[in-house]
This record gives sequence, structure tokens and C-alpha cells, in this order.
Amino acid sequence: RLQEVHGLGDAERAALSQWLGEHGEDAAEYAVKTASQHDVTIFAELHEIQDNLLFLSRIIPDLYHRAGVRCIAMEVCCPQDNELLQRLVTADSFDRDLALKIARGGPWGVWGFTEYWDVLESVWRLNRGLAAGERKMRVVGLGLRCDGPSIGLLGVRDPERPTASPVWEKLRFVRVIDDLLLIATCLEEHYARSVDKEILEKGERGIVWVGAFHSSLYSKQAIVSEGKVIREVPRMGFLLRQKYGERVSQIMLHNPMLPSSAIAKVIDQSVKDAGKEQMGFQV
Repeated sequence: RLQEVHGLGDAERAALSQWLGEHGEDAAEYAVKTASQHDVTIFAELHEIQDNLLFLSRIIPDLYHRAGVRCIAMEVCCPQDNELLQRLVTADSFDRDLALKIARGGPWGVWGFTEYWDVLESVWRLNRGLAAGERKMRVVGLGLRCDGPSIGLLGVRDPERPTASPVWEKLRFVRVIDDLLLIATCLEEHYARSVDKEILEKGERGIVWVGAFHSSLYSKQAIVSEGKVIREVPRMGFLLRQKYGERVSQIMLHNPMLPSSAIAKVIDQSVKDAGKEQMGFQV
């Protein structure tokens, strides 16, 4: 039965902790098992969370050897750099200058977090250890290359500096008209098309590492104004699921900042009460 999360009493919380203790699996085992059962598994992240990216780097060998994953599609890279990515992760030595070049050419121009680029080195390390003749793991990009800093300076507020940008920065609008149109009209289709082309059409098994809002499989995202839904937007996960059905799955990495934050807090406490630090489970 459905129950409002704020109304959970001690008995309900204890029952949830007991259920998680009985049914929750080791997080890494859960992720690898899920990836082994689907052609594409979407890992839905909150951006720039160190633990999540360290987790990805840690499970890359098992994704390859146990789940059969041969491709990782990442939102922080651009499709235009796929050849550079291939050169990077299959080279005899890890070229940090090339990794930096790829990072600097990434979508938005603001993905400067080392753990994303450490993932590329983890893939390179896996490939270096493969026997001769074994197929290398690939990394491909999803992101649209655009002028993220200019878009931000149009007036997006920084929580650390909650004042609006200077008025002259609004002139940057002329520079980013095309970027804004692409983002507004075809971003999700672009992501889905890239996954289709680089993984599904090649008959490979892959994972997609992408922001959580792109990942929903079963419903469109509701755009709400003044308490009313004014339109619904099909995101990448929904588009792929509509086309490929059960071949596409999703893992939602724990994210206390999504609209389900009240549920996330209950899960946090229940996992602790179950005596666990990490776990994966079906909702």
C-alpha cells in the first residue's frame, strides 16, 4: 500500500530496515549483475559526487570481465572526441596531456573534476591488462559542446554568490543562441541517438553515465508552472526504453537532492539501521 513518507511511524521504519537488511545486496555486486542482464544500463548520477565516480572506477574490471560491458558512454565527453578517447584508453601509456585536452573540450566547459577523468585512466588500466586479441573497452561521449560559462553568466545564480551577474554579461546571449536552441529542442534525442549508435547498433553491451534527470525510463518529465503541469518532456532513458524495452535498465545512484529527498533520508537511516554502509536494491 502507498503511504506518505512523512507519516511513517517507528514500526514502518523498522519494517523497512528489516526488508533492506534481508533484500539489499552489495552495491558493486548489484551494479555488475544489473549490467550483465541488459544491453544498456543507465547509471543516473548527481553530478560531481566523488564517491559515485570512485565507485565507477572500482567496478570497471568487473563490468568488463563479469558483465560483458565493452563501452562506457559519458555525458562529460563529446562525440567529436571519440577518436581521441579511443586513442587515450588503448595507448601503451596513459597520456595525461591528451586527457587534459579532452577535458578542456568537454560539454559546457565546466567539468573540471578529476574523478571523471580518473575513470578514463581506469579504463586504460583495464585495457593494458587484457590478453592479446581481447576486445578493448571503449569510452564514448554524449555531451553537446556549448559555451557553458556564457550560459551561466546570463543570470544563472551561484549558491555561493547569490547575486545576479552584471548586466553587461547579458550580451552573451548573442553568443549562445544556437547552444540554447539545441539544448531546448534536441538534447535528449542527441543523447539517445549517441547511445543507439555507439552501443545498441553495434550489438555491444554498455553502460551510460549521465545526470539523473536524463535517465527516467517509465515517464516523461513534468514541467510545472504555478502548480500545474504545462508540458511533459521525454528524456533520454524514456526514449531508449520506448524503442528497446527491457534491453535498457536504470540504476539510480543515491541522490538526496532529487525531488524524492524525503524518501532518500528515510533510506539513509534505514540502511544504517540495517547495519550496512552500501547496498543496491530494487524499489
